[in-house]
Amino acid sequence: MSSSVLTGISTNEEHLEFLKGVTREYLEKYTIGIDRGVTIPVHSGEATFDFSDAQKKKMAKSEHYIRRLQRRMARQQKGSNRRQRTKNRVADYHAKKANIRNDFAHKTSRSLVDSEARYFSWRVVH
Repeated sequence: MSSSVLTGISTNEEHLEFLKGVTREYLEKYTIGIDRGVTIPVHSGEATFDFSDAQKKKMAKSEHYIRRLQRRMARQQKGSNRRQRTKNRVADYHAKKANIRNDFAHKTSRSLVDSEARYFSWRVVH
């Protein structure tokens, strides 16, 4: 079946009705089961998506600096300009970590969408 067949499907009921009519081979070919975990963020069958070593290193370094800056900020007088600068630096490091996570999410979703799969089944693994 081509992807043009799916473009006419608009509601969930129509989509489920379409899936009931397809063969097992079609579903096995175009379906990916994705596990969302803690130690390995995303695992799907034969593919595992994890942060790169550089990303892990940058996240750990940012976490180290955040802890250091927060200890420093605890000793500073509330309302001072220096405390505000330290607070801004903590926010910058949190933003760096968020950018790394967003980059990972974008790259992972892009590689999943670029695969030949059309159906994704998510499961949270604890």
